[in-house]
Amino acid sequence: MKRFLLAIAIVGTTNLLEAQTSWQYDFGTSTGSLTSGSNIINSDGTSSGTAFLPAPQVNPNESLQSARVRLPSDGTGSFEFVTSGTTLGSGSRLLIKGGSSTSKFSIYNFEGINLASASFKVRFNQFSAGQWIFALGKNDGTNNTYNGNSALPSTETEVFAGLRWVNQEDGSIKFYSRTDGATWSANNRYIFNPNTDYKIEVFCNNSVNAASYNKGEQNYNITGYSYHVWVNDARVETAASDYNFTKGGLPQGAVISDLFFYGTRSSSTSTVYPTAYVDDFLYANYLSELTLPVELLSFSAQKNASSVQLNWSTASERNSAVFIVERSANGKNFEAIATVKAAGNTNEKQFYSYEDNKPIAGTSYYRLVQYDKDGKYKLYDAKAVEFDFFNKDFVIINTAEPSGLSFKLNSNIASRAEAVLSNIQGSKILSQTINVDAGEHIYELNNLPLAPGVYAFSLKYGNKVYIAKIIK
Repeated sequence: MKRFLLAIAIVGTTNLLEAQTSWQYDFGTSTGSLTSGSNIINSDGTSSGTAFLPAPQVNPNESLQSARVRLPSDGTGSFEFVTSGTTLGSGSRLLIKGGSSTSKFSIYNFEGINLASASFKVRFNQFSAGQWIFALGKNDGTNNTYNGNSALPSTETEVFAGLRWVNQEDGSIKFYSRTDGATWSANNRYIFNPNTDYKIEVFCNNSVNAASYNKGEQNYNITGYSYHVWVNDARVETAASDYNFTKGGLPQGAVISDLFFYGTRSSSTSTVYPTAYVDDFLYANYLSELTLPVELLSFSAQKNASSVQLNWSTASERNSAVFIVERSANGKNFEAIATVKAAGNTNEKQFYSYEDNKPIAGTSYYRLVQYDKDGKYKLYDAKAVEFDFFNKDFVIINTAEPSGLSFKLNSNIASRAEAVLSNIQGSKILSQTINVDAGEHIYELNNLPLAPGVYAFSLKYGNKVYIAKIIK
């Protein structure tokens, strides 16, 4: 299920539009992969191509936004939704493999003005070649950079803010910005590394006058026709004490309503096709720091002697209602076991915990579901815990009785287990549920019609089975 954040404020402005709006586009719990062709999906759910992406949100004026992915025709690129293999973001992330031409993800036709804010999370995997480009601007019908197939041309009039990362032969990454409609300028003020999670934020001012925005507790000014770049909450310089990046080829004063992120090989002769993860796209038609309704910092599940301790923390919360703790024995079918009240609205770090005093034996899975006050929710990745039911294998201590047997069991928790006794041919003689107490105890099974011979006795709980051979 796709989840969105759509925030609208009606205010007076001289920047072409009165409805200030922010949108969230993550990938929810989407699954699947795309290895050829393209997919376009509009905010009303209509689509073309191979179904793959979740739909974006509708604009305040009810015009349609579009989300799009496209791949090279030779099969060298791909898109895949993944829930593991990276610490970036949460839920499903989009794993992109750059191909011989662009493996491009884009969102276009959001209701824009000449101011814009955007953020997203990215993790570049280590490769000896390849390049990645992010841009904010607007299609003008010339290159159709955002809704077309081509890479960014050498000369363009559609990009206001353009960022580029190039994988180097030694595994490092070089960073560039688009300083006019034709030039990539190297930026050595911020060093990017492979296999590292990054949050990229861009604040754009395509008006003649300086504009300001708030981030954290401070206010920042952007000169006219410039933009600011932040990486992991650090503002990036273009030169010493200069944070104003010069815009690309988009005409002065033009509306900003489109974005893309794509990967490709470094040159037409390269056979190296890089990969990267992206998630949590936020964008707005005004200047402001954009935050998720709840920004989860950590979530852990730790086994104790007879319980599982769950701890999680958030960096900020907006309109949050509750956290639901869910548990599963197979990682697929989850049930709610606890509800924890959320902070609501805060920019301060919050800490939460819950102790499961009746854990499942074997491997169990715990996950969080965070609900907003308006009913929207977000799933977070599950954590696996291996909980041994027994402190040690059970021990058969008496098989001499003709119609019974006794065994000693040392258990971490009180629960129930299934005892099964079978003959050497595999036929069940006994299948019985036993109430198991915590600690070391002796249990007796009586009235068993056992002739002399060899038997298999097993005790099963959860996905654990303990087996002993019995000779009568």
